[in-house]
Amino acid sequence: MIDPNLPEPARPETARPETKGADPRVVPTPQALKAAAQAKAAQAQAAAQPPRAPGGGFDWSFRPFVLLGYATVALLVVGLGGWGAMARISGAVIANGTVEVEGNRQGR
Repeated sequence: MIDPNLPEPARPETARPETKGADPRVVPTPQALKAAAQAKAAQAQAAAQPPRAPGGGFDWSFRPFVLLGYATVALLVVGLGGWGAMARISGAVIANGTVEVEGNRQGR
């Protein structure tokens, strides 16, 4: 049996920081809930974005370089392909010659 004259044991503080000191019987208003949700969403969005250098800094993403590379390759393919399709071949060079083996090596 528990002695009713003993003092109650100390309990650690379990209240969340946003409700600390608030009356636990008070129900938050819809406006307060909406403001809390917006603050939490803004905090999550800020955490998801990569950190910026002080003063804005330079954006170190590779996207512009990748797009420049794709544009260069496309221009090269279109340019050389167009030139190859439009260039006229007027003739070929014909010359006499013989093919001579440099050495007479045979496998043993």
